[in-house]
Amino acid sequence: MQEKRRYFFLLWCASVLGVLTFIFANSLRSAAASGEQSAEVFGILKTILFFFPFLTHGIVRLLAHAAEFALLGAHFALLPRFFADKPRALQTLFVLSGLIFPFIDEGIQFFIPGRDASLADVLTDGVGYLLGVAFTLLVATLILRKKGGRYAQKDL
Repeated sequence: MQEKRRYFFLLWCASVLGVLTFIFANSLRSAAASGEQSAEVFGILKTILFFFPFLTHGIVRLLAHAAEFALLGAHFALLPRFFADKPRALQTLFVLSGLIFPFIDEGIQFFIPGRDASLADVLTDGVGYLLGVAFTLLVATLILRKKGGRYAQKDL
């Protein structure tokens, strides 16, 4: 059983590294490359979502920030499952530790020519992260209710 937990934990670590690589790779892009990429995404979304006239380039960038960190938050919401034997406060600390990444992300951008660190982006990223955590915990709670019990270590 311990071997199965270790396997899933390593899989989780690899997945988190993938998400962080994606986030930080976007932060390392020059201002021109980042703007070009978001303009391309905006053009695609504008074509698909033509019935949303309020969709702007700024909104798409804001949602992109929130979405990538929501994915990270979803990953971190699963972290306590690997440490079910630890106190609840420590599990909560594990989840909240992921809030450091919006600051790191903006810190990276501070050193990229043409880009700057933005407190608004830190807040957007943090809210996205917390929404990802909340959504994942909500889904997990609904699944557990349907299963009829608390998540057990034996399920890992």
